[in-house]
Amino acid sequence: MSMRRAGAARRLRGLTEDAAGQMTVEWALVLVAIALPMFVVIRTCLRLLVAHFQMMSGMITLPFP
Repeated sequence: MSMRRAGAARRLRGLTEDAAGQMTVEWALVLVAIALPMFVVIRTCLRLLVAHFQMMSGMITLPFP
């Protein structure tokens, strides 16, 4: 039983020391941190642009008094 625990402890220690893929994960997190807010900002700006265009189109078609 103690051999099994020692092997498990060794494997856990090996996981914490292994840095393979760390840079990839960091870059993915940076891209997500930049891409998600940009997606929301661009989507909001496009909605505002469409609303403004619709408002101006409605005003232009109004007859002059």
